[in-house]
Amino acid sequence: MAINFRKRVKVAPGVYINLGKKGVSTTIGAKGLSVNVGKNGANLNVGIPGTGLSSRIPIYSAASGVEMIDGVPNIPFDHLSRLYITERPNFTKQQSDILRPRFNSLTPTQKMAVLKRVKVYPDSDVGIYSGWLGWLAVDRFRAKQYGITILKLFSMLTLFGGLLWLLFDLFYFRRQARNANFLSFMAAINQVIEKNN
Repeated sequence: MAINFRKRVKVAPGVYINLGKKGVSTTIGAKGLSVNVGKNGANLNVGIPGTGLSSRIPIYSAASGVEMIDGVPNIPFDHLSRLYITERPNFTKQQSDILRPRFNSLTPTQKMAVLKRVKVYPDSDVGIYSGWLGWLAVDRFRAKQYGITILKLFSMLTLFGGLLWLLFDLFYFRRQARNANFLSFMAAINQVIEKNN
């Protein structure tokens, strides 16, 4: 027989302390948009109240003991997903399956050299440029697609056209960012391996 214990205590409007079997956490925000901070990290909770639609986005995960070898951290590939949301590279599953064995086969010093060479395009940048500033066509302007920038600005005059562009560009630039991260990691790994040979 398992014992379940969970208690939520309201400290102030929009601030709660959650007591549970596994520990204590704090939730800040209202229904539909809140941040939960606990011993394992921080998560952004986004949802539409009353519909059951919600998503939990990890903002920061607490580091789980990274092994040190000769004073250099031996960072496994899966640890990269625990970085801050503004530094975290995201890959498709296929890209991760290709990169994981190549990255994990490197020495700790080589891994650090790879991480110093890599230019990361996090999903948070895609959200800022395509989501928040997408209605101004900032994302297309940054990509130096000037003709499409003008077309997008004119289509933003209609609500339907604007929503279609925003949705399309969110997915398009997210895929582009993941491909750029993959190519950047592959190039950095190849450069480090060639330098040591």
